Amino acid sequence: MSLKTQIMADTSIYLNINEFGEVVVFTPKGGVAVNITMVIVRGADLTDDEEGPGVLDGALGYIGMADVDAVNAYGDTVTATGPDGQAEVWTIRRIKAKDCGLYEVIMTKDVKIV
Repeated sequence: MSLKTQIMADTSIYLNINEFGEVVVFTPKGGVAVNITMVIVRGADLTDDEEGPGVLDGALGYIGMADVDAVNAYGDTVTATGPDGQAEVWTIRRIKAKDCGLYEVIMTKDVKIV
């Protein structure tokens, strides 16, 4: 078994809610919302990913390819429960990678400065 095959086989472990995964609502742009399990890495440094210094709140997301029909490069949303217990809505801005059974996406959420 190759490393790539092993990583693909382990995707379900990585996305497991007892490990790194969390249940979210994934809504494709113009589509129907579905519950999926994904990994959200909040507070990710997106400056190297050409999102620029204007990004106030960013995250990397990992979505199992088997869980969604497709991920759009801009406009799909993810609604999750934040660390503070409040709902947070993330917008997928870019697909960074698509390999080993996972989409790696860059997400941002709107932050109002008061």
